[in-house]
Amino acid sequence: FTLLILLRKSPAGLKPSELALLVGVTQATISGLLSNLEKMGLVSRESHQNDGRAFVIKLSEKGESLVQEIFPKWHGRLASFWGTVSSDEKSGLDVLMGKMIERTSLLSSK
Repeated sequence: FTLLILLRKSPAGLKPSELALLVGVTQATISGLLSNLEKMGLVSRESHQNDGRAFVIKLSEKGESLVQEIFPKWHGRLASFWGTVSSDEKSGLDVLMGKMIERTSLLSSK
């Protein structure tokens, strides 16, 4: 769903490498996800406008319909979930998550 939302916000399409970076996964993971979404008819691959060797991923009409169907339900549930968390708690979580993200490189260092 996250990939579909990102593609919806980028009508010109995104390269698989851009999607991987935005989602925080490897290009191999994105490749598998995109293959499945393409088989389902939710996305399409098109030649890159400026680089004939590259391609971009775009949301298909079927993908747009699915997003329109799911988004209101998803948004409502997300709003309900976060509605129980105070502003102070959200701020504290932001700080904590920021620290965790900054320190992820320590996990992979040798």
